[in-house]
Amino acid sequence: MSANLLEHIIYTDAKLSDLDNIFKLESKSYDNPWTIGILRDCLVNHYDFYKAEYNNNLIGYIIAKISIHETHILNLTISEDYRHRGIATELLEMIFSKCYIVNSLNIFLEARVNNTPAIKLYEKHNFRRISIRKNYYQTSDGKQDAIIFKKILS
Repeated sequence: MSANLLEHIIYTDAKLSDLDNIFKLESKSYDNPWTIGILRDCLVNHYDFYKAEYNNNLIGYIIAKISIHETHILNLTISEDYRHRGIATELLEMIFSKCYIVNSLNIFLEARVNNTPAIKLYEKHNFRRISIRKNYYQTSDGKQDAIIFKKILS
């Protein structure tokens, strides 16, 4: 990988033709991944769905539902080999930019209570913890709580 990796990553809208690669990354990243049907529905229903590619390989994606009143970031996934390199920040910035365009000033998301890297990322971007959602995430041995975050754009 290049020392200037971020200069070589291409960020674009995800398409149905990307679905198999998105599902592969989703499946490698989570014990209980979203189904290919859920991912397809996000594409077909025109959710804000952006991907990051390096050397024509999918390395990350973000899915959000942006509306005038509020935005919900549903999924942010980065390939394990490319984490902690600023890619998640770039994808978040794409969502923030579109939120400004449509005047969607409240952004919500959930993170697993034990997902320290995600929590640090969101807090770095001024998301604030507003609540706990009990038993939100399915795990291999039961359920896990989620922290609900909110960011107010100004």
